[in-house]
Amino acid sequence: MSISSKAAADRARWSIPMKRFDQLFLSVVGTIFLGLGTINLFFPIAGMAGFEMQITSVSALNEIRANYGGMHFALGLLFLSGAFLGAVRVPALLVVALFTGGLVVGRALGLALDGMPNLVVLGLFALEALGCVVATVLYLRARQAER
Repeated sequence: MSISSKAAADRARWSIPMKRFDQLFLSVVGTIFLGLGTINLFFPIAGMAGFEMQITSVSALNEIRANYGGMHFALGLLFLSGAFLGAVRVPALLVVALFTGGLVVGRALGLALDGMPNLVVLGLFALEALGCVVATVLYLRARQAER
């Protein structure tokens, strides 16, 4: 066996457990996003309760339903699709990394400019940072395995 074919065989053996972990990760993240989306589509006031937001207008309700409801629901579908459809897996990992990374940047900036948020927001900050790191590592490994 040549060195290049041995390396390819090693990558293939490594990629099976990583693919399963990718699928598990995308399934968990997808389910969370679907759940958050569903709650905020149908119960926006309850969905925002942990954020101490005062929702006082129809426009505010509409914005919550659109961004926290519809967008999160659609992303959940994308992430779940990535768990089960091989062609969507790597792009879904990239979207998780970029979306959660954007949330982390926004929360870090808010922390620096606005002060300390409540424990719900701090918990989300930690989960989003973890999700961003895990998704980035999984994405980079998946891209490397494709080569």
